[in-house]
Amino acid sequence: MLKHFIYLSFFSFLFLGTFSCKETPDKTKAATNREVVQPKSTDTENKIPETEEKGSAKTIVKEVVEKPVVYSSAKAMVDATVKKIKNTTVNAVKKDIDAKKDVVIIDVREYSEFEQGHIPGAVTIPRGLIEFLISNPKYWKDQGKKMPSKNQRIFLYCKSGARSALATKSLNALGYTNVYNMKGGMEAWKKQYPKQVTKK
Repeated sequence: MLKHFIYLSFFSFLFLGTFSCKETPDKTKAATNREVVQPKSTDTENKIPETEEKGSAKTIVKEVVEKPVVYSSAKAMVDATVKKIKNTTVNAVKKDIDAKKDVVIIDVREYSEFEQGHIPGAVTIPRGLIEFLISNPKYWKDQGKKMPSKNQRIFLYCKSGARSALATKSLNALGYTNVYNMKGGMEAWKKQYPKQVTKK
């Protein structure tokens, strides 16, 4: 009897041990093979924004927002701008007009100022619109003139040369390489050539 009990206990031990050994590897394997899903970063999250092509009004606005330069006054801003652009005189502009050279003269004052008196042959594009109208075919067609190319010789002027200096810088940023600010503006022109003023 005791012998049968020992045999029964021995086989029970073997059976239970085998069963437990078979179960453990399966659980371990399941835990080992379980895939850990990592959150995927999208391209839109890590993608560095592309820079807009140089020569667009959008580029200028972006540069002003991202890289502001603080000046103590409007005069200081204009003075700094004048040093970075091409400038010319009323005499040089008059000489090119008389020689009938292929130049474009743009008055960047307001429309009301333009109508009170402007340089003969000039077109009117207010300072706040020049970045948008300079390359607008419809505008130039309405003016009865050919739209200037990026290397066209362009003279800009205003009342005294301040607004036109800033406008010159804007056109440079748009890719216009042959733009000149007429120093002294319309005030200097009237003093030098009082009879060479057209009213509209």
